[in-house]
Amino acid sequence: MSGYQGKEKERQRVEEEPPTSGIDGGDVSTLFHLTDRFLAESSGVLPHPEGFRSRRGLVALCRMRAWKTVLEVTNRLTGGGGEDGREGGGEEEVESMMDVVTSSFLALRGLGRRQAVKARLERVREEAPLPFLLLAADAWVWLGEEEKACDVLYRMQRRVQQELVGGKQGREGGKEGGRAGFGGPTRGEWRTCFPSLRTWTLSTPVEGLAGEAAWWMAKIQMGLVNAYLHAHQWRNALTCLDGIRRSLSRAVEGEEGREGGKGGGKEGEEERLFLHMAQVEVLQRIGRVFLQVGNVQEARRFWNHAEILVLKAKSCALSTQHFSSQGHEEQATPALLPPRPPSRPPYFLGWAESQVGMGKGLLAVAEGRWEDAQRNFQKVAAAERTRLLEDPFVFDPALSPSPGSSGPSSPPFPSPSPWPSLLLPSPEDNLLLPAIINLAVLSLHRGNVHAAIHILENFIREDPPRNMTENLVLNLSYFYDLVGDKASRDEKMKVLEAVARRFRLDDIEARFFS
Repeated sequence: MSGYQGKEKERQRVEEEPPTSGIDGGDVSTLFHLTDRFLAESSGVLPHPEGFRSRRGLVALCRMRAWKTVLEVTNRLTGGGGEDGREGGGEEEVESMMDVVTSSFLALRGLGRRQAVKARLERVREEAPLPFLLLAADAWVWLGEEEKACDVLYRMQRRVQQELVGGKQGREGGKEGGRAGFGGPTRGEWRTCFPSLRTWTLSTPVEGLAGEAAWWMAKIQMGLVNAYLHAHQWRNALTCLDGIRRSLSRAVEGEEGREGGKGGGKEGEEERLFLHMAQVEVLQRIGRVFLQVGNVQEARRFWNHAEILVLKAKSCALSTQHFSSQGHEEQATPALLPPRPPSRPPYFLGWAESQVGMGKGLLAVAEGRWEDAQRNFQKVAAAERTRLLEDPFVFDPALSPSPGSSGPSSPPFPSPSPWPSLLLPSPEDNLLLPAIINLAVLSLHRGNVHAAIHILENFIREDPPRNMTENLVLNLSYFYDLVGDKASRDEKMKVLEAVARRFRLDDIEARFFS
């Protein structure tokens, strides 16, 4: 059972009386003390106001969602005193300044400055880096101009075909990088991952590999899916998703055909695992679309297929661990290697299992099986919390020292995985937030609004910078309306606003607290 729910006895007490959430003032009268009382058990870390003048500092600020400070820093970096924040020269300087431009763009969007975002988008050139074009397409969807988003994505398709597929290396069938014609980039860093935007920024080197071209085409297709869904064009979205599903199936068949040859061993098993995880993601998305249009039977069929693939992925993960243990035995004195992330199969596998659990929960809600839905959402929340807090793969290479450099081995603040969802745009590569919100909504449907409030308030306390979002604030506002008078509700919303300002969550506008 999730820690947010507590034991059965606690839930029964919550039903009888409002929880002592720390918002109900009692004898405490000032907003400052109310806020301190609300955060008494919070483990969230306040952002440091100074010291963010470099590219790495910008990544930290973006993760904290301190968008006003991001704008101040980017203006300083590109102005008279900006040279101090640049790292090196040549290509590295260009990459660093590209991160500054990207950070500034994300800050404008995080602050809801629609006209400024639109002005930036209209100046974006066709030859801009592919990751930034993905951001631009997603921003057009955010502005409600899906046709312009599709236009950007179509131009990206043509460019990928010309630059990555047209060269000599691209015609060799993906001998490296992609293997079997589909796969994520296997070299380079994930330099910038900005979870506050509804997609991920991936600064990966473009090397003209067929596998990387296929990966980019899949990312572009998922961008089209999001645009179609935003415009309620369900058939077009399903057509794109089915095309990606077929490409993944062919890639898996190609990997299985290579077994025993060059594709065998640990590398082949890891590639099959990676492809299975991508298949799970696409099948889950197809199931969600069918559920959204009311076709529960088709949604169940695709989610059942995804569950079967997770079982196959477990087999691949066990094989990968077997090959890893063999490798350690054979190499008694390993060579000195540069720092690298730990093995990724456990992280991917836990993420895929959470995807399946979320699908089961949504299906149970659609069929009115409230207890089954609650059980699945609690399982997802517990699994995601454990995975995010304990998995050693959760780190940010953009803030990790490069080979030969000195510095801390991990970032000074929590960071999501540098391996984001392969295809599906997501604020973060985890399902903790939607699972918690679903648990609260289930409590409301079962007539226990106090328990719903208790769940969301405790979730904010756990880590305000990560967990406090506009969606969560809107849900709490609605719940407060159901249990108290206007004065009590306004006081609680002022406390939430003070919490957001204390942690510099600039993307939550003041109107959400009114």
